[in-house]
Amino acid sequence: MIFTFNVRDNIIWEIIRNHFNTTPEEFNNEINLHFEEFLDYLKNRKIEYKQLKSALIPNRDKDKYELLFCFDTNINPKISCYGQRILELIFSLLNSKTVHSIHTGDFIIEDIYQRKAHELFFNNIKYVKKSIWIYSSQYYFVYINNVTKSERKQLLEELLQEEMYIGYCDFTFNNDLKDLLAYVLSSTCIKKGNKILFPCVSLDECFYSFKYKGYIEVPIEQELYFSFLDYKIESSLIYAIDVNDSINAVVPFYIDITTVDIEIESNKLDYLKMNKANIIKRSGMENFKEEDLCKLLKEKIRQNYIYNLDYDEWGNVRFNILFEILCLDKKIKMLAAFKYNPRDNKINLITLF
Repeated sequence: MIFTFNVRDNIIWEIIRNHFNTTPEEFNNEINLHFEEFLDYLKNRKIEYKQLKSALIPNRDKDKYELLFCFDTNINPKISCYGQRILELIFSLLNSKTVHSIHTGDFIIEDIYQRKAHELFFNNIKYVKKSIWIYSSQYYFVYINNVTKSERKQLLEELLQEEMYIGYCDFTFNNDLKDLLAYVLSSTCIKKGNKILFPCVSLDECFYSFKYKGYIEVPIEQELYFSFLDYKIESSLIYAIDVNDSINAVVPFYIDITTVDIEIESNKLDYLKMNKANIIKRSGMENFKEEDLCKLLKEKIRQNYIYNLDYDEWGNVRFNILFEILCLDKKIKMLAAFKYNPRDNKINLITLF
């Protein structure tokens, strides 16, 4: 199983497909060769791929958070390596056993979009300290997923000691700032317990240093890292090629999965209403008919990235999506598991919760 495959932020796969005119079968073989190399890479460093899962796929656990922290570098312009200083502080505040994907970056936006960037920033950041906006690039962001309640409390309290820290935004659910920053921030590292996995050009040439107290550095060749360890921050601005190439990652053919019809077995909806009654009621689906649920799920496949990519012994492709739904003015997250049967070109719903 491949938890996530990232084409959105990794141009090398577009080059392989389009510049070299590879067939879907060749593309699939190339991905699998890289994936096997990647697994061996982790094994040699005594890291199990499955232990990284919670950092690589979206989480619907109500006790886990996605958080964005904002720092105004204009507060102390004499500090040039502010990223290293901020990350070292953040790592000192995280639980020594947890797993996270961490993305960072300056708020670099083109001149013509500065007004819109300011609007999104002002409407979403919860300020803890005054900050005077001059230009977007004065702000530095750190995004962390899979944050526990205790870590959230610790971070929000202890980051106040950092003079450049001016506020945060809860990214657990989508908002318009998250939509934008999904394409601005870059994956910096994955924290797995006391190990920090991070991308490098080669094992002897790394852009980052994570020699923090109590942590062990694990450099990963960047092509492997950005293909299989780069968590895709969710955004309503979906990069469709990524979704279809993800299917091609596990099977030797190409299909636009967003155009495939969904089928729900006649007793499946009754089963869900009976055995998943709480989530079905909370999501407002208690009066849904099969065609209503099919329409909703097809729309959600078009609007979301896919995860947990696998295929079974009969050649069916299995994948999950995590999507948000608004019910009674409150957002909730739902996970849908699917099976795509290439023989009849249909997607079947496995479960929903």
